Amino acid sequence: MAIRIKRSTGSSAPATLASGQLAYAEGNGNLYIGYTNGDVINIGGKTDHDKLAGIEAGAQVNDVTSVAGRTGAVTISTSDLSDFNTATDARIGAASIDALSDVVITTPANGQQLSWDSATSKWINTAPSSGVTAFTQLNDAPASYSGKALNFVRVNTGATALEFTQDIDDGTF
Repeated sequence: MAIRIKRSTGSSAPATLASGQLAYAEGNGNLYIGYTNGDVINIGGKTDHDKLAGIEAGAQVNDVTSVAGRTGAVTISTSDLSDFNTATDARIGAASIDALSDVVITTPANGQQLSWDSATSKWINTAPSSGVTAFTQLNDAPASYSGKALNFVRVNTGATALEFTQDIDDGTF
């Protein structure tokens, strides 16, 4: 089984990528990933590798010059955080989901779920709907996993259903 990503011999980033899709530009050695909002982000490559390789062994980060009114080489101890820990623990311990302003829970019961109520613009507890509970129950999905161990799911060439495949090849850009 082979997984292939989009690739190019050039140095430019691809114009578009699907969310989570990867692409490699051999000309500059960069790897790109597509985001849900349509952005194509450079996630690293030869330039980054060369920069990191140039850091000398034993290099130190710069000292902090001021923290909470303290100057010079500042060291934070656990006592500096004790009030924060106590306050945070108390707040978390007292929290409940129905304390949120957009959640209304009345007589909760096992197995209920939160559902959006557009009439009140709030989340309310409801009994779960009786619908599909397994991937294989979907109308446009394979009805069985039999013989498909370690396969991927993709949209078929007619864009009408899902199917299993062993290989992924996203082509070139």
